[in-house]
Amino acid sequence: MALIEAISTIRYNRNHSGGTTNFEFTSIPATYNHLQLACNMKTDSASAGLSVDVQIGNSSVDTGSNYSFCYMAGQSATTEVAAGAVSQTYLRQYDFTYGQGALFYEMFGYMTVLIADYANTQKNTSMQLVGGGIGGSDSKIQLQNNTWDSTVAVTNIKVMTMNSASQFMSGTEMTLYGIKDS
Repeated sequence: MALIEAISTIRYNRNHSGGTTNFEFTSIPATYNHLQLACNMKTDSASAGLSVDVQIGNSSVDTGSNYSFCYMAGQSATTEVAAGAVSQTYLRQYDFTYGQGALFYEMFGYMTVLIADYANTQKNTSMQLVGGGIGGSDSKIQLQNNTWDSTVAVTNIKVMTMNSASQFMSGTEMTLYGIKDS
């Protein structure tokens, strides 16, 4: 049986206009077997398909071309399959806010990222992302496998909107969990 502990929670609760473009977890201890990041996100974007980028690193996030991913997505009754990409500067959850018309910025999207064996310095870091959103009569879900081409332990995680014109809004919450073998 695994033991799951909340390491840190970031809640963005502002009662006035404006938001933030990123959240960062720093100084993550190497005392767990795996990490899981759970996000419930809302943005000010009134357009379809706002994507969210994630970067990880040691002491600071890695902004180099060291991320690779492949994903499979479904939208309502349609299945999409993409081959993915290599040498990226992020891992990206595509279209986490998905809806119709004004519903785009009225809804929350979710994302869960499992960072397996994050403190192991003998191999590259692998991650699995599951996410999606519902808006009106439309919905989208995504499953993604990712690799960070680095053998250093993960101590930092940054989650950001794909472009700085969009911001996370009040109600956004991100919790980082540590998973230990019992």
